[in-house]
Amino acid sequence: MKKLSLIFLVIFTLSPFRANAEVQLLKYPENEHKVFLSAEEYYKKEKLHDYHEFKKATFSLRKKLLYKNLEKVLKNESSDKIDYKIFHNLFAHKHSQVSPNRQVYLYCSVIETKDDLQYKFIMIDAETSELLVEGDGTHYK
Repeated sequence: MKKLSLIFLVIFTLSPFRANAEVQLLKYPENEHKVFLSAEEYYKKEKLHDYHEFKKATFSLRKKLLYKNLEKVLKNESSDKIDYKIFHNLFAHKHSQVSPNRQVYLYCSVIETKDDLQYKFIMIDAETSELLVEGDGTHYK
């Protein structure tokens, strides 16, 4: 009985260390409480790789957000303008190395013609300025 109690004691004592070790393995850990430039300031100050908004865009978004809120923000911000699902590549395949509580910059631009929607997007880590994902495409009506 003493051995069994000792085993449980060791397991429960080491559990928090294992949980913390798993969190530390993320390349982009939680940074929810840190302060960074607004998405607007970042857009004006930094070079965003090859991303540029469409001139005369039907919809454009510049937003700093928590990674876990990505789909919700896209859905809310684009609801009456475009179908947010055209950006499915952004939220369909979650980045396994990004904490849900990590701040990211999201930039999206859409231009609508009579035949299609052309779109492009980029997501950048707010702390490191590293590119997390980018893409573009055409959605035919």
